[in-house]
Amino acid sequence: MSTYASVWATGSFTPTAAGAELSAAALFDGAPVPVTLRFSDGEPGDQGVALRFHVGGPEQDVDLGFTDVTYHGVHTIGLVDETGRTTWARLSLVPADRLSREPGEPLPARFLLTASFPEEGAVTLGSVEVQTVPEAAPELSFDPLGLPFGFETPRGDGGGAM
Repeated sequence: MSTYASVWATGSFTPTAAGAELSAAALFDGAPVPVTLRFSDGEPGDQGVALRFHVGGPEQDVDLGFTDVTYHGVHTIGLVDETGRTTWARLSLVPADRLSREPGEPLPARFLLTASFPEEGAVTLGSVEVQTVPEAAPELSFDPLGLPFGFETPRGDGGGAM
């Protein structure tokens, strides 16, 4: 049986133009979006991160759950563009350059949110800058399949259908 330790952090997500081309989701509108992350550590090879984008009220928040030490998404997610076309992708958080910080401190840090496609390779959707660890854990639940407009779940019941 695994025992997990969680570390919470906050930061911001800055989208790229490629994200806006692939999805009509509000988090790709261009402005930085606040994020909350939960890093978890269990047995070797059982590390993960869950990421919440705060794009308005709670009903607009986007939860993307990640697992594995390389932070590849567990679920394939449909990115629904403005015309209603769905492009299926595997999302990943890829560590990027380290920002200035004290020696031995894990923050601040920056990750790239990427979408990998079966034949086209990967596209960077934006970057996540992790800045702080709150003193108390926020009261958030992460549902990787509770998706808003601009995203679709593999079983077709997400908020992305137009």
